[in-house]
Amino acid sequence: MYGNIATAYCDWNRPGDAIPFSEKAVEYALKTGNKRRIGTCYVNLGAIQTRLVQMRAEGIATLLKAIPILEEVNDRRLLCDAYNYLVNAYRMDGNLNQAMYYLQKLDKLAHEMQTDAERFRYYQAKAGLLQESKKYTEAIVYYRRIIDMLRSGYKDTRDYEHYKRLADCYLAVNNSSQAYEYLTQAYALRDSAFYTEQTEQLSEYSVKYQTKEKELEIVTLRQEQLEQETYMLRHRIIVGSVISLLGILLLGSLYARQRQRARIAVLANAANEKEREFLELQKETEQRLTRKYIDGLESERERMATELHDDVCNSLLALEMNIRTISGEESSDLSEQLGLLSNTRERLRTLSHELMPPAFQYATLDEMLGDYVLHLALPEGMYAEYHSTENVDWNIIPKAVGFECYRIVQEAVSNAVKYASSARIQVKLALENKNLSILVTDDGKGFDMSKKTKGIGLHTIWQRAETIGAKVELISAPGEGTRLRVNVII
Repeated sequence: MYGNIATAYCDWNRPGDAIPFSEKAVEYALKTGNKRRIGTCYVNLGAIQTRLVQMRAEGIATLLKAIPILEEVNDRRLLCDAYNYLVNAYRMDGNLNQAMYYLQKLDKLAHEMQTDAERFRYYQAKAGLLQESKKYTEAIVYYRRIIDMLRSGYKDTRDYEHYKRLADCYLAVNNSSQAYEYLTQAYALRDSAFYTEQTEQLSEYSVKYQTKEKELEIVTLRQEQLEQETYMLRHRIIVGSVISLLGILLLGSLYARQRQRARIAVLANAANEKEREFLELQKETEQRLTRKYIDGLESERERMATELHDDVCNSLLALEMNIRTISGEESSDLSEQLGLLSNTRERLRTLSHELMPPAFQYATLDEMLGDYVLHLALPEGMYAEYHSTENVDWNIIPKAVGFECYRIVQEAVSNAVKYASSARIQVKLALENKNLSILVTDDGKGFDMSKKTKGIGLHTIWQRAETIGAKVELISAPGEGTRLRVNVII
């Protein structure tokens, strides 16, 4: 864009106004880093500067900067332009040696390229340099070549200058007729060029006027556009403010909702904590009631055992002794009845011993269960076995745990004797890594667990297990016996 403006000013013969725009073009080209563009901008700037006497030296320096760049990118057309401008600049500056040096470079490059533009530039520079050196005859040869190219159709905006310079050369060699002829043609071309220039200038002014009108229209449209943009911006600000306000309200609502959720969560946690405390209290109450029930049961068993042992058994013994004293001689029938009475008394004594609480301060759980199974009163055809883990310190079992385990075994064995109709009952006691397990099995008739409800005995077993934190596993099926396992961590 800056280069086009500079070219326009040069076409209007205003090189002073063109220089700032050409310098801007160079500055922009240097920023892009495009060497071909940099070289082109240097050539254009140097050509404009050499047209001004006060800037001719600076223009020569600018053209010299362009030459190595153009050689690097191999732009030979622009090199021809640069050489041509240097020849004319050095010629006008009076440095004919330097002008001849760059003329030789231009001659070599123009012959290599063999194009009309480069040939014309070479003839123009050669003729001007010969004329400046007062070699008019040789200069006439090159000016005639230039005229021939112009007449053959080559275009040059300042063609009349070549005719005038040719006329000057003919006048210098005293050929007045040729000088007059070419000078007349030069003025004719100049008048034509002036008319064309004036026409172009008028056309340019018209275009400028139309351009100004268009620019004014564009400014008006731009102002309307700015007003529209201002209105849209104001509208966007209002809409943005409303959206921001809604966003703030939404965030506030979300924050309030989050706070409400937090409060609900705190209340829920408090309710859960209260429920947990209630369940713990309920569980403690149930355990306390169970413990109270079991303690009452034990007290009742102890009372019944004492009653049976001290009252009923002694009464039966007294009755047996009285009968023996009254009957002087024993008959077989009476002996049989006395034997039955004695057996009943012994069974009541055994039952009273079973009902009595075991004395764990004098024996371990293993010893108590072993003695219990050994002295069981079993029906004919039924026997019981007891097994326990060997080499174990049974004294580590707490008395409360041992007592409940003893009662559980009693209840389980009692159920097997009463209801199972089994031939063999097994009791196994095991202790491993503080895990105490009791297994009571029988090979009796079993029962259907889906139909069988927990009786008082089974209910008591579960209650006793719960008081010591034990787990109970009961397995039974019709015809497959019953298996009861109790596990507790001591």
